[in-house]
Parts: sequence; structure tokens; C-alpha cells
Amino acid sequence: MSEMLDSTALDGIGWKVRCDFVAPESDKRGPFYPRFAHMLSMIPLVVRYFFFAAKQWLHGKEVFVNCFSQLKHDMYTGVPIGGIGCGSIGTDFRGAFNKFSLIPGIKEQRFENIKADQFILTVHSADGMELIYQSILSTANFRDSSLSEWCSKLRGEDVRYRGLYPRAWREFRIPNIDLILICEQISPIIPHNYEDSSFPASIFQWTVINESKKGYSVSLTFTFRNGTGNPKWDNESQCEAKEFTTKSAAGLTLSHTINSMPVSYAVACEEADDKKITYSTFNPCSKSGREVWRRLIKSMSLSGEIHSDRELGIAVSTQFQLAAVQTKSCKFCLAWHMPIVQFGGKSRSYKRWYTRFVGVERDAIEKLVETAFSRSEKWRTEVENWQRGVVDDKSLPEWYRSALFNESYYISDGSTMWFEYDPSWKETESEIDTHTEAQLRKFGRFGYMESWEYLMINTYDVHFYASWALLKNWPMLELSLQLDFCDQLGRKDTTKATSLCEGTKMELKTISRIPHDMGHPHGEPWMQTNAYILHDTAIWRDLNLKFVLSCWRDYKLIVEKSFEPREAKEILQYFYKQSEVIIRNALEEWDNDDDGMIENSGIADQTYDIWTMSGTSAYCGSLWLASLSSILSMARTLGHEDATQRYEDMLDQAKVAFVKKLWNGSYFNFDELSSDQGVIMADQLCGVWFQTMMAGEELISDTQVLSTLDTIYTHNVKMFASGNMGPVNGMFEDGVVDISSIQGEEVWTGTGYSVASFMIAKGKQQEGFHTARGIFETCWNRAGLQYQTPEAIYEKKHYRAIGYMRPLAIWAMHHALEMKSVR
Repeated sequence: MSEMLDSTALDGIGWKVRCDFVAPESDKRGPFYPRFAHMLSMIPLVVRYFFFAAKQWLHGKEVFVNCFSQLKHDMYTGVPIGGIGCGSIGTDFRGAFNKFSLIPGIKEQRFENIKADQFILTVHSADGMELIYQSILSTANFRDSSLSEWCSKLRGEDVRYRGLYPRAWREFRIPNIDLILICEQISPIIPHNYEDSSFPASIFQWTVINESKKGYSVSLTFTFRNGTGNPKWDNESQCEAKEFTTKSAAGLTLSHTINSMPVSYAVACEEADDKKITYSTFNPCSKSGREVWRRLIKSMSLSGEIHSDRELGIAVSTQFQLAAVQTKSCKFCLAWHMPIVQFGGKSRSYKRWYTRFVGVERDAIEKLVETAFSRSEKWRTEVENWQRGVVDDKSLPEWYRSALFNESYYISDGSTMWFEYDPSWKETESEIDTHTEAQLRKFGRFGYMESWEYLMINTYDVHFYASWALLKNWPMLELSLQLDFCDQLGRKDTTKATSLCEGTKMELKTISRIPHDMGHPHGEPWMQTNAYILHDTAIWRDLNLKFVLSCWRDYKLIVEKSFEPREAKEILQYFYKQSEVIIRNALEEWDNDDDGMIENSGIADQTYDIWTMSGTSAYCGSLWLASLSSILSMARTLGHEDATQRYEDMLDQAKVAFVKKLWNGSYFNFDELSSDQGVIMADQLCGVWFQTMMAGEELISDTQVLSTLDTIYTHNVKMFASGNMGPVNGMFEDGVVDISSIQGEEVWTGTGYSVASFMIAKGKQQEGFHTARGIFETCWNRAGLQYQTPEAIYEKKHYRAIGYMRPLAIWAMHHALEMKSVR
């Protein structure tokens, strides 16, 4: 029996709007455009980039970042549907489907709402003789000129939306016939569940409330066409439809290809004694769409005819009687089955993780549909249980109770991939360690994009912040990713490339260095790493140190808690062995004055890749302290006494140098360059933050930490944009934003959430929530950037890189609150 919903479903915690809502700053904001002064300094970079891009395109390849065609936001974006790593489908909160991400690593953001993907309501008189009402259940815009008769009679003010990922609710009020429809959309995003969470399916639970004194005959119809809205795939192959029934449902499947990869869609409705299910195929290119529309007007049912064509839609309808002042419900499922996929290189095929549970054959989609219907109530219960502790906690701000889950959309909609392990990988990835292989066999290989437009998989310096979302909810995916990078340390790729920023020659992957990313989705990821060539990341200070910190954290918070002691120790020994290489090389190559503290090179050699640092910097220096502390903890845990003493001495020496070089009495200087004096960096104590999140030993005095956080809050938060946008990256002591670098004047949404978590962990909860609120309110309620949070926002006009990985760092706030609760 389907659960009945009422209008209170729209009143709970979540991102809530009426469907005539237009974000006040949405039309005023667009993709990033640099200042003229910055453009002049970037001319050599632009010239090199132009020739690089031209060469890539000439050979049919894509650049890792297309600066000539940045992605624009969609102010009507809603909660995406689908599980993790199986491909996702975007939604418009007004009622539409769009912006598919079924091709691994690719978000088809440029394509609009698809008119053929639709719910249609038809209402007749109780005897079925008179048409009372017919409308698509959407107030969205459709640029497609086909299906002209498929129209909406709804007004935006009569439709409400609430999103709380992975669920969403829409309420449609039809006042002239006293009918209310409520739809709950739910996808199986369930923490610590490594089966259902991977399923490519979503349930649409409809409740129809008749408040009138008349009875009605009602039908709800769900239609869906082949492809993704991208004209490239619209008529790529012959489309075949097939009817099917399961224990609890009936519907149609639609088999075709997308980018030459076989895929099947399924639309189904749950069967019930008081409901009649009918179906048919239709022509989604029909100018009028009359074959479905007029058939519903005439008989409230579909013809049952099934055809094949190059472009094809499927429709499934359920019809039922609704007495006066009566409520009924029905349930639809949308599923997709794209079991075997390839990246652009096409030299290797990957089996998606969900196929472990349903298989790869075409009829597996029917298993997916039956599983979705049979487990949908369990999905709802488990999602509610996951969220209840936060949602019901009135001591937390309401916006945060929404933000924590809604910012998690990127877990499934980050062009995410989750693959079954294939032993043949070792033929081209000989570096895969036995511990990694065991982990991948048990939990699969996980990947997600840095951004919808930054085409790099598992960008490690960014994942460092975002990883808290995986660690808190799917820790075994975090461990799979960490072990994957652990293996990469001994790998090399001597292919030569030119760094676009400096113009110097470099190897694509240097041995004894962590790669920046696992590769480009248009190439062959994992076999070809480091799609990013803006700089030579082999000399990046932060990238490798973040790896050492993550090794210790993942051991303490995942491995130690989840593995038998012997196996846990073996994994820690592997982490320690790789970390030792990094620490040794860093000390030999980056400590230029032999004071135990590393120095930056004077170029942008860290995640702030257009913001140069010289000498010892607060950002990388704090990461060095934390990495020394992490390897010291590993050595101590493993009982390596000589190494423990050596690392204790190194850490003590480095602490002295760090404070002596950079502490100015209130905060830590940006770096040692005199021209940077007075610049307050919001993320200056990144390493200390990460250490604090692990409840690690003190790296600098508590007085220094608190003074620094106070300075950041006073200047970077409160003096910027009236304190309503979060922390600007760089601010001078006099309240002037640092515009010497593009990134100095940006607010990085993810680092803002991490700074907020740092404040909370250090007892500054009010300041932490205020810091984070500015980010969320700006993106979600003013700029129209909901469910597409960018890497960076500017005080006015611009954002950069929508749909970005790092805002998942909001889960560090949750971790900090849990730490506080334990204390």
C-alpha cells in the first residue's frame, strides 16, 4: 500500500520555493570573467592555452577545462535522481527532466528541459463522459517546438517545491476543480549501504486529494523518450520498446544507445485492484503530440500499440476513480540500465557497480524496477533515519539542516562513476597493490569529477576537502579512492607536456609524486592520469602533503574501526611506506634553508593555482606541520621507535620555524614576501584544521589558533559583502579585498565550509554557522545556484565552475558538531 501524503509534506526542512520563484540575483550573475589587469598578465598563458586547445580539438579530443565556453547555471535546477555512480538525471523544480549525466564523467548541462519526459494529468467526470481537465504537471519552459498540444494549465503560484536530497516534493493545486496532487521523488541514496545506493532508479509517489463534492475519473501518465536531450544521441540507433510485468508493476522498457553504449529506460506503475494500467509508444518528434494527448482526452487510457523507430517515446498510464472528498495514491518508477560503459579512449570497458546485484543482461532493468517498488518504503525509512538527527535538532539553524543534505547532491550528480573491479586492470595498472585489489573487489572503484566543466576525475587536492562527505556516509568508497592514489606513487609516465602557465617542459606523471587527478573522461582514466597541465603538479607542495594527512585520518576513522587488527596494521604499513617517500622528498627538495620547514617556489604550486606563494606560506606550512604529525602518529602506532624519535624532532623544529617566520601576533602571514604582508588568507591554517578534525595533537598554541580564527571572521567574513557571503579568500587588515590575484577576491564555497567547521571545532559555533550561512544563502536563495554550487563566487556578477566537488566539505561541519557532542 502506497503512503498517503498531504500538504504538510511541503512544509518540512529543505530548500522550499513556490514555482514562480526567480532568484533575485540570478539574471545578474554569470560565468567568471577576469579583470583587465589580470588578463594582461595572463597573455602568455592564454596564447599557450589557445594552441593547446586547438591541437586537442584537431585530434578530436577535449581540453580539461574549456575556457572559451564556460557552463551557465540554470536557476530552476531541482534535486537530481538516481543512485551513486550509475548515471544521474537532472530535474527542474517546476516539473521537468534535463541535464543527464549517463555518460561517465560527463554532465550534459547545456541541454534544456525535455518536453517528451513528462507527467500528464487527465480528469474526467465520474462516469468518464466529460473531460474536466488535462495538463502536463509542470510550469517549466520548453524550447522544443514539438508536442505542441502538450500544454500546461497550471500557474506558478499554485505549485510548491521542497527539496531535501535525495528526496523532493511538489504540490500542484488546481483550485477550479478542488484537486491537489502531491508527488514525492526519492532516490536510494542511503549511507553505509553499498547496494541500493548504486541503483539507477527513482520512485515517484503520487497522492491525489479530491476536496470537491464531485467524484472524478482520474488518470496519471508518465512519458519518457530515448536519449538525453542531446541531438547527437536522438536518432543514433534503432529504439526498441517492450512491455513487461513484475510481481507488483507493469510498464514499458525502451532500449537504444547513447554515445554507442547500449542503454534501456523503463517506466512502470505499481499495480492495484482499483487501478487500470495502459501503455503505448509515441513519436516524440510529432509536431502536435496528438496520438497520446487526444487519446487521453477521449478515453483516459493508452492504445497498447508498441512500435520501433529511430526516435521513440514510451508512455505508461494509470486510471482510477476518485470519489468526492477522497484521497488516493499511486506510484511510478523510472529506471535506466547502462551496464557497460567506456570513456573517450575506448580501450577499456567498465562494468557499473550496480550490475553486481542485478546483472548486465537487458532484462536486468526489470529487476531494477521490481527492486525499486519492493524496497521504496525501506528507502524512505532509511533516508529519514539518516536525516532525522539533524532535521529534528532545533538547536541547529534551519538553513543548515537543509544545506547539509542538499549540498550532498554532488555525491550522485558529480558525473560520478562506481565500477566493479576487473582483474584485467592489472595488465595496464601493474602498480595495483594487493590491499587495493582486495578493497576494490569488495567495494568497487569510485570516481567523481572535480566539476561539471573541469574534466578531471578525483582531483585530489579538492577531494581533500570534499572527502568528509564520503568518510561520514560511505567510508569504504573513501578508502577505495585513497588506496587508488596510494598505488599511484610508484607510477610514472614520461610522456612530455608543456605546463600552460609557466611554459616549461614536464613529465605527465613523476614517480614518487601523487597525481593531481586520475585522468580525463574523454581519455582513458587511471591508465592516463594528470589531465591537468596548467602547472607541473609534481612540485605542488599541498597535493602530496594532503595525501599523508588523509592516510592517517582514513586509518583512524575507517581502517582501525572496520578491519581486523592484523589487516588494519598491514594497510597502515602501506600508508606509512608511501608517506615516508613523500616526507623524505619534501624535506630534501622543498626545505631550502634547512630549518625543517618547507618553502614555496614563488609560483602557484598548490591548490590556489593562480595565487603565488613565496618562501614559507601559512597554507602549505600548516599542511607540512600536520603531515609531520600524521607520519609521526603512523610510526608510533606501528612501533617504529627510531622513526618516531626522528619525526618528533622534525616536527618540533618545523613548529619553531613556522611560528618564527609567519606569526605576527594576530594571525599568520600569507607568506614571506614583503608585498604580501597584511594579507589575511581565510584558509591559512588548512593543515591545523585537518589535524583538529582528527582530534590530533596541538601543532600551534590554542591562543594562536583562536586569534587567527577571530581575525578571519572579523576581516574575511564580516568586512566582506556586509558579512553575508562567507569568507573571501584574501583580505587586507584595512578591510580591502586582495585583488592582486584572481583567486584572492573569490569566496571558495568548499573552503568556506571547512573554515566554518574549524570554527565550530574550536568552540566558535555562532561564528562558524554565520560564516557558512553566507555561502548557502548566496548560492541557493539569491543567485539561483541551487544543486549546482560553484567552486567560487564573487561579490558581484560572477561565479566560477558550477557543479563542483569541494562544497561537500560541509560534512566537515557535521563532523565538528559530532566531536563537540562527544566532548
